[in-house]
Amino acid sequence: MNKTVLLSGLAFAALVSGSLSMPEARADALMGDTPASRKEMIHTCLLECYSNLRRPEAESEYAIVLQLKPQDPVLHYNYGVFLQKANKIGPAITQYRLATKYDPGNVDFHGVLGQMLMYNKDFNGAYNELGRAIQMPGGDKYKAQYENAVRYKQQADANRAAAATKKSAAPAKARPADDDDD
Repeated sequence: MNKTVLLSGLAFAALVSGSLSMPEARADALMGDTPASRKEMIHTCLLECYSNLRRPEAESEYAIVLQLKPQDPVLHYNYGVFLQKANKIGPAITQYRLATKYDPGNVDFHGVLGQMLMYNKDFNGAYNELGRAIQMPGGDKYKAQYENAVRYKQQADANRAAAATKKSAAPAKARPADDDDD
């Protein structure tokens, strides 16, 4: 491949997507040693273009890039952000969980996962993830959300206990007598 052609294509893609981000370095990467690295870079560039303009194409590019780099925590995190913006909360949470699995030391991955779990009313999950986040360096920014998660979790636990108490205290329903006139 000609480096000029690659630079032109990448510059066009950057203009279309609205972000000019070092096309020369990407052209060098496309000239890489392996077809897999070239394929990865091409699909990553397409993903950047589609993310701003065409959501369905971007989603299919995420699927391709995730097949090429299944353990990339940043890719999972970015896909989670993409899905969250599309209001696909369940799949976004799944991607955030994968990001924390592949990079358990990233405070923001845990913090954002905790926030999404809170939004989804999974207060125990939010409590756990935000608790992990505030224990990490830089986790102070999630302290207010953690305190909210603690309050919501306590309220949910109290509601569950009250419902269990009410259920156990309710009188057993009387069974109708078996009226066999035979």
